[in-house]
Amino acid sequence: MTNPCPPEFEATRFSLEDLARLTGLSPRTIRFYIQEGVVDRPEGIRRGAWYEPRHLEQLLAIRRWQSAGLSLERIRELVRRRADVDDVPPAPRRPGDIEVWSHVALAEGLELLIEPCRAGLSPEQLRRLAVACAQAADRIRSGKE
Repeated sequence: MTNPCPPEFEATRFSLEDLARLTGLSPRTIRFYIQEGVVDRPEGIRRGAWYEPRHLEQLLAIRRWQSAGLSLERIRELVRRRADVDDVPPAPRRPGDIEVWSHVALAEGLELLIEPCRAGLSPEQLRRLAVACAQAADRIRSGKE
């Protein structure tokens, strides 16, 4: 049975099946996320339980984080800290992690060490940062500061 109301008039309550349809996740997966504590429990109990827009937002955030390569363990950490969906902090460094760093020579004996993924700067921004650092080092060496 289809809902005759346009989407903007739909109720803000969702069934488990509604969430599954809207997120592309199976009801079983949604239940698993609830059990794991990465999605809030539904309102009400048993067959009378319902879900709200926040549940939909949580599930969509999990999908985005998973497609960005985050593990369920990392997602659980983010949920505990109530991280913003678009502001995913880098995972903490662990023994055995491999990272690629860039060394930018500013002057003799002076380098700028950058981890591009964590810096969150575009290549142009990194170039401007390196130039500004080199200019600051020149001013300090010449005694103009």
